[in-house]
Amino acid sequence: MDGRTLRHGAVGAVPGVRNPVLLARQILEAQSQPLPGGLVPPSFLAGSGAQVWAASNNIETCEPAELIAERSQRIHEESLRNIQRLEEGGAKRRRYALPEEEEEMQGGLLDTVGAVCVDSSGYIASAVSSGGLLLKHTGRVGQAAVYGCGCWAENNCDGSGVSIGVSTTGCGEHLIRTMFARLCARAAISPHLGSNIIETVTTHFLESDFLEGVHPRMAGALILRHDPQGAVSDLYWLHTTRTMGVCYMTTNDRKPQAQFSELAEDKIGISVNLQCKSFGAGVPVTTSQELQPGPSRAADIPHREFPDELTAPGERTTREKIVYGGTTGVMTATQEPYATSVVPPTNSPSLACSMSP
Repeated sequence: MDGRTLRHGAVGAVPGVRNPVLLARQILEAQSQPLPGGLVPPSFLAGSGAQVWAASNNIETCEPAELIAERSQRIHEESLRNIQRLEEGGAKRRRYALPEEEEEMQGGLLDTVGAVCVDSSGYIASAVSSGGLLLKHTGRVGQAAVYGCGCWAENNCDGSGVSIGVSTTGCGEHLIRTMFARLCARAAISPHLGSNIIETVTTHFLESDFLEGVHPRMAGALILRHDPQGAVSDLYWLHTTRTMGVCYMTTNDRKPQAQFSELAEDKIGISVNLQCKSFGAGVPVTTSQELQPGPSRAADIPHREFPDELTAPGERTTREKIVYGGTTGVMTATQEPYATSVVPPTNSPSLACSMSP
């Protein structure tokens, strides 16, 4: 999705395309070129139609079998055997659990990678690509291709003056029901930053009526909030899944930086872990929160603040107590320099970020 034009390009259940995200990008860009006779350019193509469009627009195609990785094939076959054993044992077909010791298989349940970026002009963009859920039905389309659910990018988001990009991961059906990408974007508008994101995800996802009877509730998001006025970029990542990995890089960096986040087994699907890396006035700030819903809600949730300018490199760590929904947590904010001089507001660096569950 292009935050400047607000156009969105997507493909779903497409066979034989090595890089579906390139196809989605070309569909997005083609929308700026009017078709004869007043025809409307497509924004979302699926199945064989998407494959035909790719071939006619010089997107690399291949035999579908060439895209099957050995590891994925092994996980798929073992999962089918597990299902067969459960069916033979009289287990309910609507739900099954993989053996805890089979970590490799559990890691294959969710298969998504996403990215958000902002350039030196403040234009923001986002993308997401997913292989879908393990053992999904033929023809299924998850959140990655659905408008407002897989990714979101909007300059001057909702007239707020800030630009926001979002890329999501998790169970596609859960994210589609809650329009999770757009939900996170609206939450990130608030000047209360992380606190508002926590409250929004808890209220409109973990406690959502649209997910009645669904447990556990699986979601993750990469959120980039850019404030052109203060030349500040906040990079958030959150998840209710067991793990989430993030990489980020500015034009001032020689190589990407990586972060790995994890939830305890007993909190998966019922609590949200939120972390942040902020880039402003030459100083990134790292924060983290982990909270879960409760019967009551605090009237005023503390929020992270950091200086607009740091005149000399240094490091400072603060710890702040948070009470939310009857649960007490700790937010940690670490400020550390990434440059020896302050970056002036008129020359903020470009920032690119990526994620995987």
